[in-house]
Amino acid sequence: MIKANIYYSASFASSLVSGLTGPIYVVFLLFSRISPIQISLILVSSRVATALFEFPTGIFADLYGRRISVLISYASAVFISLGYFSGNTFWHFLILSILSGIFFTFQSGAKEALMIDDLSIARGDQIRNRVFVKLSSWSNTGFILGGILATIISPHSLRLIWIAASLVNTAIFFLY
Repeated sequence: MIKANIYYSASFASSLVSGLTGPIYVVFLLFSRISPIQISLILVSSRVATALFEFPTGIFADLYGRRISVLISYASAVFISLGYFSGNTFWHFLILSILSGIFFTFQSGAKEALMIDDLSIARGDQIRNRVFVKLSSWSNTGFILGGILATIISPHSLRLIWIAASLVNTAIFFLY
């Protein structure tokens, strides 16, 4: 059950980062003097990168291992978060958004498959369902707590949220 707790913790922490950064992302970009049209381009670029790299990074995970793929994703998230902390131009944020989309695909699917392999739950539907329900609960709790923390941190500095995200991503990296 120790391995399961590691995955629950990682899910909680990953959603904590999403709760920290997601709700204030557009506000952060506006405060960084990025125009609404540029923000739209930044948001779309991440989704396009995700769509283009989903298949190749899946092949990478199959060839080199799911754990390596997930570690690459979280290691890059640390640096991308620090990039947002120090960024201040449209081009800077656009590049970070594209990189974020690309590196997200390294964990997309690989994280869940790794958990199923590690916990040996591929065959038992009841056990698998129980694990995923618990995983979802931890994830939702992390997102809510992240939103609360963003509400506390953001009046002091929107940029500090990216330091917090970087620290949490570092912790997730070491969990895997």
